[in-house]
Amino acid sequence: MSEERSPAFHEFFEATYPAVYRAVLVVTRNRQAAEDAVANAYLRALERWDAVSGQEKPIAWVIRVALNDAVSSWRRIQRLLPLAAGMSILDESRVADPDVIRAVAALPLRQRQVVALRILIGLDTRGTALSLGITEGAVTAHLHRALARLRQRLEPTPNTRNHDGR
Repeated sequence: MSEERSPAFHEFFEATYPAVYRAVLVVTRNRQAAEDAVANAYLRALERWDAVSGQEKPIAWVIRVALNDAVSSWRRIQRLLPLAAGMSILDESRVADPDVIRAVAALPLRQRQVVALRILIGLDTRGTALSLGITEGAVTAHLHRALARLRQRLEPTPNTRNHDGR
């Protein structure tokens, strides 16, 4: 690797790693799987830095590679080990509202992916579509469905409101 690529990649890594890791963690619901997938994705990005850095949204490339890696790893592990029922994989003590994290974790995979990329990372619709390899319309539809499910699950029902109407 040339000396010129190293600082640019290092800056990119430092600026994007926390957001990429959080997004992959929300999707995978497993700290170790997220760490491994993100590390592999950044390694691939470093190996191909000339091509990756020239893309419209390099972060989208890294996220897509990390998610693909996580899915491949999950499939390999699933064949070998059954998941422990009821095991809490997310560290809910590190977030402001564990109910929100549980609600997001309960979403279907594609909706979780879109929520992680659009809301947690703040990618725009195009960047999310590039990351996931889907159309911008699909991103919008998945986000709409996810938000509707989250509202339904998280909004108080009439039976849970206080007696004074709140």
